[in-house]
Amino acid sequence: MFMLTLISAVDPINGDLFASLYYDHSSALYRIIFKKVQNKEDSEDILQDTYRKVYQNIRRFRDLDEESTIKLLVIYAKNTAMDFLRKKGKESYDISLENDEKTAADIADISALPEEIFIKKERTEKLAEYIDSLTENQRHAILLKYKYEMSNKEIAKIMCISQTAVSSLLDRARNSLRKKMGDDDNEKNA
Repeated sequence: MFMLTLISAVDPINGDLFASLYYDHSSALYRIIFKKVQNKEDSEDILQDTYRKVYQNIRRFRDLDEESTIKLLVIYAKNTAMDFLRKKGKESYDISLENDEKTAADIADISALPEEIFIKKERTEKLAEYIDSLTENQRHAILLKYKYEMSNKEIAKIMCISQTAVSSLLDRARNSLRKKMGDDDNEKNA
């Protein structure tokens, strides 16, 4: 709490916004992070690192409505947790891209064969892995576009970039994902 008071005193404009983001959302972000790492101390460190990144990018949070603010905070928290796990060589306990929702691959058609279910699940896991390997900006753009179903205009506002830059990020990310998924298919067929 001392740090929040200090930031507010040193940087009154950004400090107040930062303190508000912390007080309003830190408990929920902690739960999301803990669900991924299953360790209290690591979760606290990741939460602190998440808010360090939030402060460094505080301008992105200006003029956002509450829903967009929460979505962006969740993206920061999940990406920071995934980066932590990747560095530690650990696996996430919550590898889905959805926030407590079942993905389409998890809700298999009753008539599907076990092999088909396995293949769908494997492709979904690979896609999640490939999305995590994208650059931070590409990963944010992809998640905002497809997970949160935002328009390019909304993404541009959140990321503080032009709509043209958003389109470019999305194109590069999709091409990278297509290539990686295609490379996997080629390796399996070889």
